[in-house]
Parts: sequence; C-alpha cells; structure tokens
Amino acid sequence: MNPIALGDFTIRKFVESTGNMGIPAAAFCGLGGDRLKALGAALDPRCGELASETFYLSMHSFVLEAGGRRILIDTCNGNNKHRTGVMASMNMLNHDYLGNLARLGLKPEDIDVVVCTHLHSDHVGWNTRLENGVWVPTFPNARYLMSDLDVQFYGALQPDHPQYALTREPFDDSVLPVLASGQAELVRTGHVLEHEIGREVWLEGCPGHTPGTMVVHAQAGDDHVIFSGDVFHHPAQIQDPTLNLGVDTDPEAALAVRRQFVETYADTGTVLLAAHFPDPTSGCVVTGGSGPTFRFLDKPE
Repeated sequence: MNPIALGDFTIRKFVESTGNMGIPAAAFCGLGGDRLKALGAALDPRCGELASETFYLSMHSFVLEAGGRRILIDTCNGNNKHRTGVMASMNMLNHDYLGNLARLGLKPEDIDVVVCTHLHSDHVGWNTRLENGVWVPTFPNARYLMSDLDVQFYGALQPDHPQYALTREPFDDSVLPVLASGQAELVRTGHVLEHEIGREVWLEGCPGHTPGTMVVHAQAGDDHVIFSGDVFHHPAQIQDPTLNLGVDTDPEAALAVRRQFVETYADTGTVLLAAHFPDPTSGCVVTGGSGPTFRFLDKPE
C-alpha cells in the first residue's frame, strides 16, 4: 500500500508476514460454485485466484501519524505465542514484525497509542513480546485502547464457548499483561483520539464480529478514511455481505454492520482500510451494474 496523505495526517501499512495468505473459498460459510463465479466476475484478481477457489488475506498493521502522535492500529499475531484450535496455524510464529516497523523509521518507543479494534488473537498478538520469559508490553510508551465490552466478554469466557480457543490464549498473553501494566485504557464508542478544527480521529462501535468491535475514523476536511478492522475480512464481502468466516459472536449483527457500511459509504470516496485486505489494500466501495464492489485506489475509475 502506498502511504496516504489526509490533510496533515499520514497513513502507512506494514506487514507481519510477507505477501498474501491464501484461504479456500469454502472457508466463507455457504459459498458455493455459482456464487463464487458471480463474485469472480467483478472481483479484482489481486483478491484471489477464484478459478482455484482461493482468496487472499493479509496480516498487517497501520500507523496513523496525527497531531504529532503515532497511532498503531491492530497488532497482528505476535511471535512465540502458543496457539491451538482454530488459530493453530499461527502457533509459535517468528516474523520480523518489528523490523518491518523499523523500515518505516519507527521504534516501539515511538508509538503513542495502540488501538485494538477487537480482541481476537490476530489483532492483539504484538501487544506484548517475551522478555526473560515474561510477557511485557511491546510499546512501552503507548496507551492501549481496548473495548471494555470485549475485555469483559472475553475475560469471562467459559471453556465450552465456541470462541474460547480463538480468544483465551491471546487474552492471557496479549491482553492481561497490558492491563496489569496500567497502559490499557478501556473505551466505548465515540472516544476521540484527536480533535482540532478540520481534523479528527475517533472510534465507532460496530458490534457483531465481537461485542466490542470498533472501527477508527480519520477525517480532515472532506477526506475520510475508516480503519475497519474485521467488519470485512475480504473484499468479496462488500459484493455479498452475507459471506462470513464463521467467527462472529453475533452473525446477524455483523451482517447488519456490513450492509450498513456498504450502503453508507458506497460512492462517497471514503477510503476503507481493512485489517486483512490483500495488497494494495486501500480502496473505496463503488457501485455499478453488478452492484457494490471494492476498487483499489490504484485502479483507474
């Protein structure tokens, strides 16, 4: 993704793992051959090889520089994290995440705010790193903004809950140490990060994927960017919001949020920066004869 200038904001992306990760189309609940062909007719080929029934996802973070502060949005999976169940493929990773951050000219100490759009394991992993056998906050000078609804929900989750394996391990190694450090700030919708005349960054609650899922809005004048976390996992869900990966705590609420986003932001020029859209990642929702679709910013109108 090329850097985005938004007034005097700067937005950059850096990846945890190199390239895009292929997932089978069958991972999307209810997606069959005919629907797959219909999606493929309008989907940018960089989103996946639909002929082989494969979609591309990405693991990355964003850095928003605003008002002299550096805001890191979502921290991917993390290294040396024990993961089982649905996240077993992310077990004991060893990626150069902090090296990729350094390639932006930034050190962990330079980050002022970390925003966790929700508390699934692939969004909180680099909240902490292992030092002398102890999990400590990776970003020592940062406030970590987390949804209090997610903290309450996942902190009380019982072992028989379907999402226990998705969230209990990361809660223990990537959330609790931040809470214990005193760096966490539990927030609800409408929390303002930056607010000056003509410039604003704020959070909006979008429950469904998790009870406390939040998105981050950045606006300067008429320019508007939304860091949408996992409201959408893949551009195909903009064409068909009924698609989901089966990990939503409230599937009906998550579907309603996806539909609302498409209806609200189609053809407005609002830039969508999702947590897993493949490179080049940034783009807009546009409509045409085949309905809404996602168009990367580098694709001509």
